Amino acid sequence: MRLNDQCILFSNRFRRQLRFSALVQIALCMLAAIVLDDGYAVRLFLIALATYWIACGIVIVRRPGALCVGDRLIVRWGCLIFFVLAAYEAFIRNNWNVG
Repeated sequence: MRLNDQCILFSNRFRRQLRFSALVQIALCMLAAIVLDDGYAVRLFLIALATYWIACGIVIVRRPGALCVGDRLIVRWGCLIFFVLAAYEAFIRNNWNVG
């Protein structure tokens, strides 16, 4: 398989999932930005976003043609999952001062 064929395969397999994920990322960014906690939610969101794109890149590069359910889950909902995990971890450690 040539590189151009792999790019076409990538765009056809992941286009819908990445489009949905972009909408989720925009919504999460807006929600994190309006929380009045001195920017702590935005920092957690940026950490989750970086983690998401690293995981998404690994999934896309390693298996461009053979997607399983977990791959689709990571590509579509990974940003939300990583943001919830980061917020939960910060809340457990009491780094996020609530109230």
